Amino acid sequence: MDRSGWWDSYLAGTLVVIVPALLVCGAFVWWKRGERLQFKPLDVVGGYGAGMVVSLVVVFAVDPQTPFGHAACNMLVVVVAMGIMVPLSYFRMRRWRRDDAAGRRAARAAIPAPAHAHFTSAAFQDQLAGITEAHPPTPETASDVIAYWVFRALDSGDYVDSSRLIHYATAIKGWRMDSPEFAATIPWLTAPFLSSGDKRWDPAVDRDFREHGSAMLTARCRPAVSA
Repeated sequence: MDRSGWWDSYLAGTLVVIVPALLVCGAFVWWKRGERLQFKPLDVVGGYGAGMVVSLVVVFAVDPQTPFGHAACNMLVVVVAMGIMVPLSYFRMRRWRRDDAAGRRAARAAIPAPAHAHFTSAAFQDQLAGITEAHPPTPETASDVIAYWVFRALDSGDYVDSSRLIHYATAIKGWRMDSPEFAATIPWLTAPFLSSGDKRWDPAVDRDFREHGSAMLTARCRPAVSA
């Protein structure tokens, strides 16, 4: 076989194996594009490691004698790797989203009753409406308003919008909190907004928002709020 024929046969073996695999994986990723599949380094190492083992086993078992057979065996590495990495990423993302949804429901159910009564009261809504650019709030009022935004986020399950308001008030407008403990929670409360443009979704960001936001509401909305 001349050099041109050898390359033609090798290319044919490559395409016969890799094209169907790419079409199947591409269709699956497009179908599940809303899941925002994310690969971890361990997925890549495990996928390609398993692919190399499978490819070597096939080579020793079949002992291909043609360029077509050699190319097909070589491409098995990529096919097996994709066959492992894509499902791993998909099922991990489904587990993350399921756990995140359960965490949002639990955080909503755990909102203290005094907090709900306080933040939905007419008196507080009047106080909220009275805050203007010309009359910035005192630290006490600012802390109460931010606690309200946290309450609204936990109650609705939409963290990004309230996180944006908290970031704007604290980082741009310079609102001050009435306690160091409350001020220390601000980075976790603004993280959902600051990370909302990332291509990779990190469930720990929303989990931290729920954890610190719930703790802040529990500590702040005690009998003094319900009185």
